[in-house]
Amino acid sequence: MNFLVSLLTLLTTFSQIVRAQEEPTIVSIQEGEKAPFNGILFTSDTAIRWGYTIATNEERLHLEIQKQVEICDLKIKAKDKYILTLQNELKEPSWYETKTFFFILGIALTTTVAIAIH
Repeated sequence: MNFLVSLLTLLTTFSQIVRAQEEPTIVSIQEGEKAPFNGILFTSDTAIRWGYTIATNEERLHLEIQKQVEICDLKIKAKDKYILTLQNELKEPSWYETKTFFFILGIALTTTVAIAIH
């Protein structure tokens, strides 16, 4: 029974997809005339606006994608820079940049000055 329901659903969906892929039918009618088929009726102005919207959607989509890619690239560069900064902070300092080096240097200089004065 489930197989039959699944098959029926599949066939119904497929037939709707095939119908949706048919060539668009545009017929001009005058007020009072009977429509030659079922569907949606637009005024000429509305049809022109929809046509323009559809025609420009692809270009706007490409521009929006390009904008989002650029924003993502900038965010990635900022994160990479932040990661490098954190890595530099975590890196062990060179031997001459440590507190121990300056402590020993201070003792050596103090001793040298004390011996030189004495």
